[in-house]
Amino acid sequence: MDTGRNLVVAWTVSSSDPALRQTWVSASSAASGWTTWTAPVQVSDGSTATGDATNVFPWVKAGGPGRADAVWYGSNLQVDPSSHNNQAWNVFMSQVVFPTSASGAVTGAAPSRQLVKVTPHPMHFDDVCLMGTGCIESQGNRNLADFFEVNIDGTGAAEVVYDDTSNKLVQPPNTCTVQVADHCGAGVITVARQNGGPGLFGTRVSGPSNAPTSGLSDSSGDALYPVIGGANQSGFDVRSSQLSLSSDGKTLNVTVQAADLGRPLSALGAVPGATNVQYVTRWQMGNTVYYAAMENTAANQPIFYAGKAQTIDLCSVSACFPHVITYPEPGAGPTFTGVAETGSVSCPATGPCTLTISVKTADVGSPTSTSLLESVGAYSLAAAIQEGAEDNATAQSDTVPLEIDGVCCFNFRASKK
Repeated sequence: MDTGRNLVVAWTVSSSDPALRQTWVSASSAASGWTTWTAPVQVSDGSTATGDATNVFPWVKAGGPGRADAVWYGSNLQVDPSSHNNQAWNVFMSQVVFPTSASGAVTGAAPSRQLVKVTPHPMHFDDVCLMGTGCIESQGNRNLADFFEVNIDGTGAAEVVYDDTSNKLVQPPNTCTVQVADHCGAGVITVARQNGGPGLFGTRVSGPSNAPTSGLSDSSGDALYPVIGGANQSGFDVRSSQLSLSSDGKTLNVTVQAADLGRPLSALGAVPGATNVQYVTRWQMGNTVYYAAMENTAANQPIFYAGKAQTIDLCSVSACFPHVITYPEPGAGPTFTGVAETGSVSCPATGPCTLTISVKTADVGSPTSTSLLESVGAYSLAAAIQEGAEDNATAQSDTVPLEIDGVCCFNFRASKK
C-alpha cells in the first residue's frame, strides 16, 4: 500500500508457454474500497535480447501515491524455468507511476513504466525449480530459496535483496557438470541500492557509484559483541579495506586497517569458544570467489594465505546445496586448499593497525589491470577451528566462524601501484 492508500499488486503468470511467464501490475484505491482495479499492465519486456524473456518470483514495494517498484528474476531464454537449459538469470525492476487524483487515489489510467536490469552480472545459471518437493525427482535447483525482496530507504531509493549463486560453488568431489544430488551455486545474499533517477516519493535519489575504486573506509567502534548490548571489540574493529596491483602485475596487494591487531589473546577472550582471529578479504572475479586472509591465535604468530573460496554442502528434501562458504588455510589434507602468501602486521602506538598481504596473482585467478574484481569486502571473524578443518558435521552443528565486523563493498579494477 502506498501513502495514498492505494494497493499495488505484482504477479507473474504461470503458464506452460514460457513466453507468457511475464510480470504484471495493477492498482486499486481506498476510494473504491479496493474493489475496482486498474487494467493489468505488463512491466517485463519478454525479450531474449535484454535477458528478460521468462520471469519468476515477483515482488513489489509501494511508495508515494501511485508509485511502486516491481522486481523479479528474468532469464535470457523463453523456456520452462524448471528446465535445464543453462539459462542466465538477472534481477529486473520496473518503476511504475499510476496517475492519481488530487486526493492521491489512482484514477484508473495506465501507468508509466521504466524498466532496468538491477544485477551487474547474471546471478544464477540453469534452472529455477518451481516444483516444490518434487524438484528432487528432476534434479531441480532450489538454491535461490526465498531471499528476494525490494524495499525503499527514507529517500524513496529502491533497495533490492537477492541471492547471487553465480559463483557455481559446490563441495568436492561433486562438480557442476553432473548435478544429481548436489546443486551448484552458494547463495551470497546481495543488496543493490538505487543511486540515481526518480525515487518512490517523486524526487530524484542519489548514492555511491558502482564505478571501480581502490578501497572503502568503515567507521570505528562498531565491532560489537554481542551484537545487541555488547561492547566494541577493538581486535575485530575493521577500519578500511584497499587493493592495488604491483607495477609488474604479479602481486595483488591486499590492505586492511583495524583498530587493534596486536593483542589476539585479548580479542579471543571477548568471544567465548574462539581460538582463531581471522581477517578475510573476499571478492568475485568472473564467476569465481577469491580471498586473501590472515589468521592469528593467542600465540600471536599470524599466517597469511589466499585462494579460491570453498563450500560445505548440506541436504534437505530437495537434495544438497552450499550452506557454508569457507576460506581455507594452507596445510595438509584435501580441504586445506589455501596457498601461503607473504604478509605483515604493523601497529603504531596511536593506531590503527595495518594488515598487508602480498598475494601472488597466479594464486587468485591472475587478475590484470583490466580485470574487474566485484563486491570486495573485508571481514573480521572469530573461529573455534581452522576453516580447512570444517566439514559437514561442524557445519551441521553451526561450528562456523562468527563475523564480528566488516566493510563492504566496492568494485576494483586493478590500477597498478
